[in-house]
Amino acid sequence: MSLFSLLDQAATRFPDRGAVFRGTEQVSTWAELRARALGLAGAIRASRGPGTRVAVATENCPEIVELMFGIWAAECVFVPLNYKLHPREMADILTDSGADLVFASEKIGAALEPVTDLPRTVIGSDSYAALLDSAPWPPADIDPAALAWLFYTSGTTGRSKGAMLSHRNLMAMTVSHLADFDDPDADCSLVHGAPMSHGSGMYVMPYVLRGARQVIPASGAFDPGEFLDLCGHHPGTAAFLAPTPPRMRLVSSGPNASIWHTREPDGTRWTRATAADGRPLPTQGLHPMIIDCHGHVSPP
Repeated sequence: MSLFSLLDQAATRFPDRGAVFRGTEQVSTWAELRARALGLAGAIRASRGPGTRVAVATENCPEIVELMFGIWAAECVFVPLNYKLHPREMADILTDSGADLVFASEKIGAALEPVTDLPRTVIGSDSYAALLDSAPWPPADIDPAALAWLFYTSGTTGRSKGAMLSHRNLMAMTVSHLADFDDPDADCSLVHGAPMSHGSGMYVMPYVLRGARQVIPASGAFDPGEFLDLCGHHPGTAAFLAPTPPRMRLVSSGPNASIWHTREPDGTRWTRATAADGRPLPTQGLHPMIIDCHGHVSPP
């Protein structure tokens, strides 16, 4: 069992369909995403062994998806860092996780320079591009109990704590998500408005299995206007969004909501909504809008 098999299946079924988007721009097809992930896996295994903890410290960007699956193809452990943390907090996580390698954005890589001496590769740099051209690492079955993801808490009550999630854990979560929570298909899209180091990243797996698009806002973060534009541009949009950090509320007959998408009568777009407390919101007569913490509608 390997989480890389989720990408393998999508690339086999939908090789030429768009897989990853930066805003409205297609970055890679499923076949291209698979090739990029295996190139990264080959580069990692050229200098590191199985089980290596590989940290990813960046704002939301398309490369997170290929890094995630490349790390798993290399039989290593994905350790994402929340880009909103202070560099000292990131350094604590790097030490606690036992990370041996870091992929970082240019901005966060520079911030980490004074607090860690771990080798860093800047995402999007020439050196990163060279890694993609490495000899692909052949994907293999992995012990289901092998560690796949060190998921760190936000640290609001102290230092961040890492939850150890195995390939079996995350595969079970993926199946449960599709069985009990949401049922996307290849005509759906996942918009990453929230940090991919946290809940939004967890949604990647079920959506990849179904061949649904991964859409990363060009801003790399949550912007209400941009978010709604992307929901209008991409088919069957869904998103993981915490109800209070971005000061969001879905105005309807229900409480705070974490997922929004719509279906028009012609079936070309989708509407489904899920409340933050897990109860479904009624879709009949639902009128979505985003308001800020002062109650102002955005966009007006």
